[in-house]
Amino acid sequence: MAAEKLRGDENDHRSEARRSFVRYADAVHLVLDIETLGLRKPAIIAAMGAVVWSFRRGVTAKFKAAVDLESFGEPPELESVLWWMRQSPAAIRHAFGGRRRLPLQEALGRFFTFCREQSPDYYWGNSPDFDYGHLEAHVRNREEIPWRFSQLRDIRTLCCEDLVPLEEKRAILRGRLQHDALEDAKAEAEFLARALERITGERAFTRREPAQMPRKAGDQD
Repeated sequence: MAAEKLRGDENDHRSEARRSFVRYADAVHLVLDIETLGLRKPAIIAAMGAVVWSFRRGVTAKFKAAVDLESFGEPPELESVLWWMRQSPAAIRHAFGGRRRLPLQEALGRFFTFCREQSPDYYWGNSPDFDYGHLEAHVRNREEIPWRFSQLRDIRTLCCEDLVPLEEKRAILRGRLQHDALEDAKAEAEFLARALERITGERAFTRREPAQMPRKAGDQD
């Protein structure tokens, strides 16, 4: 029995290793964004938004949940409250308004079910330590977490100035409601698409032309 268990564990590790090295152009990507009332874990989570995206099909699924703030026993962090007071009325309304707000554990459960149904190869956050780290800090049973550490990826690191310049990011954000969890996830997925197109040299599912490497001052044709 011990030998069979050991072989099973080895097969699981091999399967996970293969899954961790799926080519980005062939992979299914999940981008998560959360809105919180604090930076220190575990912070109050006001909203969660996610999109599932791939090179071949574009955005194929979306998730959004507003969380009941009374689910949390701790008070919000003052610095975060002051930060939110400086945001647009629309952003505040989307983050904290609305009647249909789920208890925290129900919202987590729905998101984990969404992840299992979509079965992404990679989970992206900006950064993953924040977005996924805050969710994990509220999980009662860690076996419920659908992602593995090896699947987590950092949009902030990948989408650096060399791959996605600031002006290009601003153009993507223009006209969008910022600090809305789902809208931010959509924008970050677009950042990701631009960066991965430039890394892989392959075209993502989009109406525009494939993204070219940004030109720098002094570049020659």
